[in-house]
Amino acid sequence: MRIPIKRKSQLIYILILAFGFLIVLLSFYAYTSIENATISYQKVEGSRDASDKMELIVQLIEIARTRTRLTLEMIYEDDSFIKDEIGLQLDIYASRFIQMKTQLTNLGLNPEERAILDEQANSIAPTLALQRKAAEMALSDDPRVVQEARKILIGQVYSGQGVIIDYFMELLNYQKSLIDKSYSDAKYQYTYAKQLELTLYAVILISALIVSFYVTRRIIFIEKELFVEKEKAQITLKSIGDAVITTDREGLVDYLNPVAEKITGHITHDVKGHSISEVFKAYDTTNDTWMADSINELLHKGDYSMPSSDIVLYDADENSIDIALIIAPIQSESHTVLGSITTFQDITKEKVMAKHIEHQARHDALTGLLNRREFEIKVEQSLKLYSEGTSHALCVMDLDRFKIVNDTMGHAAGDELLRQISQRIKSVLRQTDLFARIGGDEFALFLSNVVTIDAQRITEKILNVVREYQFLWGDKAFRIGASIGLVDAPAQVSNYENLYHAADTACYMAKHEGRDRVHVVTYDDENVTEKREQTQWVNRINEALDDDRFTLYEQDICPLSDNPALKPHKEVLIRMLSEQGDVIPPMAFIPPAERYNLMPKLDRWVVEHVIKQVKGDDSETIYAINLSGQSMADNQFTRDVLKVIDESKIHNERLCFEITETAAISNLENAREFLSELQKLGCYTALDDFGSGLSSFAYLRTMPINYLKIDGMFVRQIVEDPTSRVMVEAIHAIGRTMNLKTIAEFVEDEGIKNELINMGIDYAQGYYFGAPKPMLP
Repeated sequence: MRIPIKRKSQLIYILILAFGFLIVLLSFYAYTSIENATISYQKVEGSRDASDKMELIVQLIEIARTRTRLTLEMIYEDDSFIKDEIGLQLDIYASRFIQMKTQLTNLGLNPEERAILDEQANSIAPTLALQRKAAEMALSDDPRVVQEARKILIGQVYSGQGVIIDYFMELLNYQKSLIDKSYSDAKYQYTYAKQLELTLYAVILISALIVSFYVTRRIIFIEKELFVEKEKAQITLKSIGDAVITTDREGLVDYLNPVAEKITGHITHDVKGHSISEVFKAYDTTNDTWMADSINELLHKGDYSMPSSDIVLYDADENSIDIALIIAPIQSESHTVLGSITTFQDITKEKVMAKHIEHQARHDALTGLLNRREFEIKVEQSLKLYSEGTSHALCVMDLDRFKIVNDTMGHAAGDELLRQISQRIKSVLRQTDLFARIGGDEFALFLSNVVTIDAQRITEKILNVVREYQFLWGDKAFRIGASIGLVDAPAQVSNYENLYHAADTACYMAKHEGRDRVHVVTYDDENVTEKREQTQWVNRINEALDDDRFTLYEQDICPLSDNPALKPHKEVLIRMLSEQGDVIPPMAFIPPAERYNLMPKLDRWVVEHVIKQVKGDDSETIYAINLSGQSMADNQFTRDVLKVIDESKIHNERLCFEITETAAISNLENAREFLSELQKLGCYTALDDFGSGLSSFAYLRTMPINYLKIDGMFVRQIVEDPTSRVMVEAIHAIGRTMNLKTIAEFVEDEGIKNELINMGIDYAQGYYFGAPKPMLP
């Protein structure tokens, strides 16, 4: 579990604030220390200046006293030479006095000190003048002048000298007070600074301890989380089914999970720190690239070429393994590449399975031959491959008498027959020939770059192989044959669909000509063109179904007597509409629909729309619906119709389902079962075109029907042809015996009608009673 981004941001902000606070405290501590040191220095400097001033003041006092003493000595000295010497000393002391006073001034005087000195200067100026005068008079030789100098010195100068000294003493005392004040201030500042620094130290120490405690606690917590995450990652990497290899930023192996160790044959302990190229020997066969180079490219450039799906890994024993892989960078939060992680899987089995599935998708599961789709693709490719002047041949082949084996011996026998015969046919083909099973017992063969005569020789070989083949199943032996349709394919022909339909038509012709033969047609054969037109009808029919471009017509089936039990009937007929709305007759689209097994779709459409018509019609009219033989043979169709009728909630006795005699004979069991189920639902059933079959009377008694429709080829001739009349009478008699109502078709004039009435026929249908007309909703 990674630390959430929000929690990480909060932690960073807290640490920044904490360390910022400590830095501020330390800065304040340093500032106060410097400030207190500066103040203390200033105090010491002030005390030193005061001391220097005191020293100068003491010297000034001493000079003043010395000058007064020298002046007095000079007055009482009689030796003129000594007087002169004393005078010189007085001048020297006078200069020194001025010099020291200047020094005192230069030391800097505050207003109080300057005031004392100014007041002193004003007060002692007369005294100094008198002192100088007395000194000059003392140099005189006249005793009286000297005596006068004595009087001035003693009487006036001495008293004034005391004033000078007093001022200096006041200034000296002032300096002493400054020194005392500086000492007191320095002591106070020291105490204050000491307390402040101790306080700041304590605050900083406590803050540092708190921050250290918090940081330590968070580090311990994060280390625990990282440990848990590392354990989870290690367990996850060990437990996942994918192989994982990680490297550092230099491409040196850092870790292999157990799956990677198993696949590569390398152990993490042995290869850690080795180059990825030594451990992960995976090669992209499509791009001709070693994947180790791609990993190094990712580490140094931040990007790499995407691998293909064809990657082979060589393990420690140089065994090759098919793998699928993903390479991704390991990045820091600033997107700096720290290493790589490669995840891969052993897909050797999947590759084999994929090839197997691909083979199954392209080949017939039973015979191993090409299937319909793959055959079509390869033929189209071959048609495009060859140049002008070459020719090919396409064959469609149906096995004769295969249905006998399949129906009598079962599907297992039929499957084995198809497997064996397909291999025998394949043995006489060329390497370049394309052979496919299209479906059921139908095969297709494409002979490339061959003239028609050579293609015929190959197909004759196939016929001989099939003729000579004897299929053994249990104690039974069977011989089969083949009907082959062959069409030439000139180089300019590139439409596979048209070519195939031409060969299919040729195969159809081979069957109708007696089977066990080859029928050859040219691409532009008239029969082929006709069949191609039929296949175009298939598309038109499907499009019309999708666009609901079919409509219903109806033709009256009229009772031939006043018997109230004979309810009116209408036979339902289907018509197709063109895209422009024109009506297309049934003989245009019914044959191709029957040929290509589209009748169940059309019959289902008719049933659904007739049920809608019945729901909107309150009369007692019975609607007769024709069903094709294909629909009768389609179990899914019969189930769907029975379900639709059962869920329709209509009066089912208003529906009558007609099947032709031929369809009934072809699908006898299905017909019996389906007609029986319809009668259970309350519907009527009818057998259409009765009399056209060869075994009509033999199976009629077993058919669950209510109406018997007499074939129109007999009805239309009953006036002129006695045989036809006898046939109609016989059919009607059989119907009476079986308690069936009879319906005569193709009643075109009144003479036919009267004959039918005389015979006792129940219903008649034909243009005499009305042509088919659109069914009104």
